[in-house]
Amino acid sequence: ILRELGLEHSNLSDPEGFIAAAKLALLLEEAARATGDNSFGLHFGEGFNPKNIGPVIYVALNSPTIGSAFENIERYLKIHNEAAQWFTRLEGKYAYVGYELAELGIESPRQYHEASMVIALNTLRMMAGSHWAPQEILFAHVSPHQTSEHTRIFAAPVRFGCATNAFVIERAFLEHQVPAADLRLYKILQRYLNTILADLPREDGFLASLRKAIAEMMRDGDPGLERVSKHLA
Repeated sequence: ILRELGLEHSNLSDPEGFIAAAKLALLLEEAARATGDNSFGLHFGEGFNPKNIGPVIYVALNSPTIGSAFENIERYLKIHNEAAQWFTRLEGKYAYVGYELAELGIESPRQYHEASMVIALNTLRMMAGSHWAPQEILFAHVSPHQTSEHTRIFAAPVRFGCATNAFVIERAFLEHQVPAADLRLYKILQRYLNTILADLPREDGFLASLRKAIAEMMRDGDPGLERVSKHLA
């Protein structure tokens, strides 16, 4: 599968290396097909230690509260993954916490979404306890034929065909203290990540707006040059 996608084992063994998010999404989809495991993404995420991601996860694990951990992931995630954007949206007594993925040119990167959400779940369980579960799980892709593994892993109701990928949690959970947080290490990690963030190349504001508009319009069909131009005035 790696060869088919033009990748080498060395591309995946370097902890400081990067590969295109679209290739990772294809890799997971092809692995699901080749192994006959329709839940490959879920199982990949289940066996993946979030700490392997590096400083971005460590700053979350050492944040004083769950809410501040989410803020840090939102701020620093681009250091690990430029294709994903973390968000927290408050609605009444609930919070919708999850991520949106840039358009990768793949019809449905289901395995990527499911692996990412399980890794996020495991990160939260490191902070809140191994039995923690959200109120509900939302996925943007359509429901697969079998969802028993989703229910087993997330220990919560799972909905598909939603606007985005997200955890539904009680708003009060954001104030939950992270018992194992080391606040001295937390400040060191923040300084380190701020330095890396400052050194990242800055995307032109117009290009960022253009990419966002295209991604939003693709949900309603072909964006088209004329439609996007009109949208951006």
